Amino acid sequence: MTASNARIGIFWIYHERLISRSILLSKAKYSSLGIADTCFSHIRVWETEKAYLPEFPTLMNSEYQMFPRGRVLFEKKCATFKVFADSAIIKNKYSRKLIIDAFSLQDEKCKWTRDTHYAVF
Repeated sequence: MTASNARIGIFWIYHERLISRSILLSKAKYSSLGIADTCFSHIRVWETEKAYLPEFPTLMNSEYQMFPRGRVLFEKKCATFKVFADSAIIKNKYSRKLIIDAFSLQDEKCKWTRDTHYAVF
């Protein structure tokens, strides 16, 4: 089973800091395939909600795809968190720890997958 405070959502890594939007896994809805995801979109959270404020005001007018980013999902069947991200995040132990800590995950229950959808432009 998963920790009661585990979260799913989206994130960016900027100067070794995490910017994210997430919800508790316990509040998530599952698809017919048993996958819990959020409706957060990187473009909307970055450009409309300005997720980087107030911590990083210098990012105003920056593009959401300029920084390493990714998404955390949960697959019920195998009780595994799927972390899809830019390869820079997947390869970096510190970045992975930031995500594990912020989303209250257990490393052994995470599957880290490089996804070109999240490649930095």
